[in-house]
Amino acid sequence: MVIARRTLTLRKPDKDLLVEIAFFAPQFDKDCWRCAYEIHWPSGPHRFSGYGADSLQALVIAMQMVSAELYASAPFKAGELFFEKPGAGFAIPALPSMRDLLTEEDARTI
Repeated sequence: MVIARRTLTLRKPDKDLLVEIAFFAPQFDKDCWRCAYEIHWPSGPHRFSGYGADSLQALVIAMQMVSAELYASAPFKAGELFFEKPGAGFAIPALPSMRDLLTEEDARTI
C-alpha cells in the first residue's frame, strides 16, 4: 500500500515530464523491517527498499536512499530535476554526509 507520494518535474527543452516517487508501507520481512519505494523515471521505474530495525527506521532509510538517488542523478546535476521550483531541493530527508550536494532549502533541514 502506498503511504506517501511526491511528484517532481523533469524539465526538458520540448516539455516538462513528471517523475513520481512512491513510498510503500513498511512490512516485517524475516528478521527486520523493509520499506519499498519506486521512482518512476521517464526511462522506467526504479524499485528498491530501505531496511531497518523497526518500521520507522526502514521508512527513514528509504527516504534517505531516494534523496541520494535524486541528488546523484544526471537530471539533477544538469539542473533539470526539481520539486516546487528549480534549485529548491526535493524536501526529502537526506543523509548529513550529503550536505555538500544539497540545495539551500534541503541543507537547512538536516
